[in-house]
Amino acid sequence: MPATPPPNTETTILYDGSLGTPPTEQGLLYAELFPGPTQTLNNGGVLFDTSSFVGYQAGYAADPALLPTLSRTTGYTVTVAVQVLNETHTSNDRAGFSLLALSDDVNGTEPVKGIELGFWEDEVWAQNDATQGGYFTHGEGVAFDTTTAVITYSLYVITDTYTLSADGVPILNGPIRDYTGFTGTIDPYETPNAYGFGDNTTSAGTEVQFNYTAVTVPITAVEPDMKVYLPVVIRP
Repeated sequence: MPATPPPNTETTILYDGSLGTPPTEQGLLYAELFPGPTQTLNNGGVLFDTSSFVGYQAGYAADPALLPTLSRTTGYTVTVAVQVLNETHTSNDRAGFSLLALSDDVNGTEPVKGIELGFWEDEVWAQNDATQGGYFTHGEGVAFDTTTAVITYSLYVITDTYTLSADGVPILNGPIRDYTGFTGTIDPYETPNAYGFGDNTTSAGTEVQFNYTAVTVPITAVEPDMKVYLPVVIRP
């Protein structure tokens, strides 16, 4: 589990698998485009599986009522403990397991910015925006074995940059993105203050052991307006 945060921050735990209950009973939202993906209590968490058919899409999102403000001005950290047991993809620009964090919109004065990270068995990488090769193309990445054990990934966002750490060691960093120009059947990228993860593409599948997730913000952060939102995106 993540270390105790410093006293000037507060951590909201969104799921703790050690409690022995599924994510939806602890406040995470879940959606799937059609039946097939499975969630099985397993090994201190949940075995999340879309690997039986590449066309499955499903995922989890933080309930807006429980999510503190993801402010780029003051900084925030989203944490997820997962092990990618297997992952397959038919495109270099897609991943069976992805994590999406969208920051606030600075009181409505700036576009919503954030970062979407893809997890393969041997690499973690960022999805580009229009200024970096086109929407949702393979951006900066790092060779990293995601299969060895349940790893605690911490994504820290401040101003216009992000840093991803694995078990406390920084492994990847870069600029956050502006995905607001993307249009699709399901398009969450203009929605401020959102956090979710799962399989959001018809071009990949995965089997993931998921044990924990939380959000850490400065104690001065202000709670957001309440909105209902599930960041599950269909992309071919």
